Amino acid sequence: MNDYKQDNTLAIIAIVLGGLGFVLSLLPCVGFLSVPLGVLGIILGAIAYFKARDNGDKKTLSIVALVLSFLPLLISALWFFTFKSSLSDIDAADYSSIQSCDTLQMEINKLDDEIKVLESELEGADEGAKVFGSITKLTRITINITKMREQADILGCDLSDNGGESIIKIDSLYEEGVIEEIDTEDQQ
Repeated sequence: MNDYKQDNTLAIIAIVLGGLGFVLSLLPCVGFLSVPLGVLGIILGAIAYFKARDNGDKKTLSIVALVLSFLPLLISALWFFTFKSSLSDIDAADYSSIQSCDTLQMEINKLDDEIKVLESELEGADEGAKVFGSITKLTRITINITKMREQADILGCDLSDNGGESIIKIDSLYEEGVIEEIDTEDQQ
């Protein structure tokens, strides 16, 4: 009977670790911190499962612990691969080949249109994958506009006088804390 309580305790600890890991994994920027909690939960859940199996006790709590501890790993992997795939094309974007201020302005106008579409998507979206996808797209657009502004500075273009909505939109998102790292010196 004492061994059952010990096995039960291991399963409960694994459930708590898995639950904490699950909640933490839902947070976009710190979700990777859930991985150690999930791994530890899986280890404790597996120990509890094998002890319960060897003792002939119920394995329900240990199975729940294993499933719940696996979820943070799965969600963190989804976050990682989604961001990795969406940001890989950003690294490939090279605006140094653009040697015309007008061409840069046209590219920024295209991104303005994308931002408007994202705004309408976010207004109509409840939660979940659609919001996550919109945030990922917004990150891509922000990095591309920053790269375009760097190229504009190299060419000596003054894109801030044209009232570009994308620059204003990104400035407002920066002030609201949605976007944390943008070179504010380039935006002035």
